[in-house]
Amino acid sequence: MTKLPALILTVDVEEDNAWLRDGARQTKNAAYIGRFHELCLRYGFRPTYLTTSLMAESPIYAEFARGVAQRNEGEIGLHIHAWNTPPIKPLTRNDDIYLPYLHDFSEDLISDKLDYVIEAIRTNIGVTPVSYRGGRWGLDGRTARILASKGITADCSITPHVNWDRHDRDPDAQSAKGLYYFNAPEQPYFLSEEDVTKPGNLPILELPFTTVPPKNAIGKWLRQRVIGNALIARLCLLADPPRSMRLIDGNEQDLKDSLNYVLQSNLPYAQFMIHSSEFMPGGSPYTPDEESVDKLFAGIERLFVSAGNNFVGQTVGEYRNDYVAALEKKTFKEAS
Repeated sequence: MTKLPALILTVDVEEDNAWLRDGARQTKNAAYIGRFHELCLRYGFRPTYLTTSLMAESPIYAEFARGVAQRNEGEIGLHIHAWNTPPIKPLTRNDDIYLPYLHDFSEDLISDKLDYVIEAIRTNIGVTPVSYRGGRWGLDGRTARILASKGITADCSITPHVNWDRHDRDPDAQSAKGLYYFNAPEQPYFLSEEDVTKPGNLPILELPFTTVPPKNAIGKWLRQRVIGNALIARLCLLADPPRSMRLIDGNEQDLKDSLNYVLQSNLPYAQFMIHSSEFMPGGSPYTPDEESVDKLFAGIERLFVSAGNNFVGQTVGEYRNDYVAALEKKTFKEAS
């Protein structure tokens, strides 16, 4: 019997409307996550909640997350916004505006900031996270090595077929110009410290985010040349908008295309991503009011219906454990 691909639901659990870049630290969206969780359970899915320190320190979210963990209804992982995670050491003229990646900071600060988030989750929720996604999809080899030293075994930061040109960075700061993931594998692989878009020997399994390749040759040509060029980055968005497992502005066809692409390409999973703040009216630019939130949830439910009997739910950590177990079984058989 052929094994069904997984449907992995990931939620970046973070402060309200981080898109505003106003330095606010509100976590009111914690009270709205339960609606999403109940919908997932109704369809037999168990989400992975990738959690920032701000949210771990929210009493409302911490109580919710403890219940999820205790009832084994999902997984609590780690997410980090380096610009507002202690210890705070400004890197740009205004970190709340320029939002530096974690790997923009020194190695000591990377380690200390990760320690802070892990301890916040451990203290307030009672679990030690093993899964990770970087803020703004950020990851480099140095960060991956440090994550591995802290017990992280799975990452989902890499977006194949997409380069993120960083036209909004502080030109006066020593920060990364962008994220160049276009040629990263679609299949899961163990990370390399030398290049996180290539397989290596670190114990962290990369679960690349589900992203559909450019539809046409022009779009592909543009995306491969986006590095460091803000104009080409914008042309890419116009010529061939990325399609992925994100539900934004009613793009439900992108979700269907992504599910079909996974099935047709024989990929082992489809990975969905959303921000916790999108569940709250006014919590994101995509959900400014109750009507937009209701439309979002209707779209999520249609995604679950479309997945139907073709996918089976798994968390990030569960998928990693099953992957390693299958690999060990295969190695054992080959050695016998």
